[in-house]
Amino acid sequence: MGLTGRHFLFAIFWILTSSVCFAGQVSINASVDKNTAALDDVVQYTITISGQGINNASVPKAPGFSDLKVVSRSQSSNISIINGQVSTACLYTYILQPVKEGAADIGEASVTIGKNTYKSQPISITITKPTGEPKQSSSRHSRWAVSPSGIWDELKDSFGEARNSPHSAESITDPILAATTLSRYTCYVNQMVILTFTFYRRVNLMESPGYTPPSTIGFWSMELPSSKDEKYETIKVVRYLTQRLKTALFPTQSGELTISPATVIARLDPFSAPITITTKPIKIKVLPLPEHERYKTPAVGRFTISATVDKKEIERGKPFTLKVKIKGDGNINTIPEPLIRLDDNFKKLSCNATNNIIKGFDSVSGSKTFEYVIMPVREGSGNVGPANLAYFDPSIGKYIELSSKPSKIKVLSSNIPLPEEKTEKGTQSSEKPVVRIDKGIILKLLMAILIIILLGIIGFLIKWAISKYRKYLHSDPIKMRQGLAMKKARGGLNKAKALLKDGRLKESVAMVFDAVVHYLGDRYNFTSTGITHDQLKDILTQQGIAPDVMQGIDNFILECDFIRFTPSSLDKGKVDEIIKIAQGLIMTRV
Repeated sequence: MGLTGRHFLFAIFWILTSSVCFAGQVSINASVDKNTAALDDVVQYTITISGQGINNASVPKAPGFSDLKVVSRSQSSNISIINGQVSTACLYTYILQPVKEGAADIGEASVTIGKNTYKSQPISITITKPTGEPKQSSSRHSRWAVSPSGIWDELKDSFGEARNSPHSAESITDPILAATTLSRYTCYVNQMVILTFTFYRRVNLMESPGYTPPSTIGFWSMELPSSKDEKYETIKVVRYLTQRLKTALFPTQSGELTISPATVIARLDPFSAPITITTKPIKIKVLPLPEHERYKTPAVGRFTISATVDKKEIERGKPFTLKVKIKGDGNINTIPEPLIRLDDNFKKLSCNATNNIIKGFDSVSGSKTFEYVIMPVREGSGNVGPANLAYFDPSIGKYIELSSKPSKIKVLSSNIPLPEEKTEKGTQSSEKPVVRIDKGIILKLLMAILIIILLGIIGFLIKWAISKYRKYLHSDPIKMRQGLAMKKARGGLNKAKALLKDGRLKESVAMVFDAVVHYLGDRYNFTSTGITHDQLKDILTQQGIAPDVMQGIDNFILECDFIRFTPSSLDKGKVDEIIKIAQGLIMTRV
């Protein structure tokens, strides 16, 4: 077909995609690209809907997947013209990852058109032992999987000149590649490891590729900022344009851990099926931290410590602030509270910690500041500090003990004399000439003094209690955050209903999804911004949420993700259903 004919067919394709699908009776059919798959392979499951009026059909209800995990989903349309008759079919494709060996089942998928519901047939798949070899995709393009370090052996320093290939993507071998690597494959518990996903392409893509990150169960993860610059690299004398996504991982347990495969789906042109690339899983050996005689600390990295006080002189009974700042490279969140040494003149009332995390392109650093409220309880000079902390430096395999400089504080006498001070003055005055005073006057004077002292003590205690209560509120932000979780979630749902009423369906779904995810973050005290589906499942599972409730959350998130990729199938009824599901999850106080 010449260039003109190809462009003509492309124009017809896009015109017909937006028109009504005309065919005979509506039918729904489900198929897989293989009925037997290895444990380290993937299965492509496709739901095909054809017939008249399918453009008015709802998004198909996904079937139940037994021992199969959904790693990605996509939607497409097939159009054919035979003897002047137009036939259209809508395809929904799922990429499935086997979970264990044995029989895996896929249930019935269903779609509703008008008042009728159509169902597909169930499918059974046999899962065999992993082969350890890269598998080929069912499409006419190859699917390239690589071991964690295999691709780096093939990279060269010499780059050829940039050029545009005059051939179509179909005639190019390995038009796209992908790999996942680690900065190290042996580490200690809580030591920073950088996970890098690299996407290679030698052709222009029709649209942005879909990326499903690997599951990192057993790690605390932080997504790092990605560079917008693309670089050329050479693999087997072939020049590729690369993009990298990096994540900082901190293992939370010792032993051999596995990072699951990453998946990327890219479409090269509108006439061929998308290419799916799945990387191999990565194993990493995590060593336990050696025991320490004095410290039980999870801090791992390289840090420094400093301490400052806001006052050098203070009246007895008036609190002051000691700030201890720890900064360096590593997981700032896990730095424990330092041990503070105080002389008898002082008493610690409370401690509040704040984090300042700096995410670089290849590392995580920052600082953690502990703010102590100290009460001087005795007059005279005394030392506050030093502050002591031990951390494990994995580069030398030893613990390092840090100690800040102590601060000398002078405690002045209080403006309100204590009762025992009055007694001492009374005994001293007995040596002076006796002055006879009426007993009634003495009693009244003593009562007035006692009342003044009691009022002063009561006023001081009230002021101290208010100050302590305010510092207590600031010292427990988690409790405050959990208390406001329900209120914020309801506000988000109300905004979603308002958007639905205005006909802004896609924005309404996005608002519902944000309300639920932020509610879970506030409820269980984790950062919900930019969190992945697998990370959310890992955190909620560790919180002990019931399996049926966890499944409901999982289905809700998958449904929202699916709707975001198929906005053309949205209607008010579907959005209203999503809002009701979200209300149910929040009202059950997950």
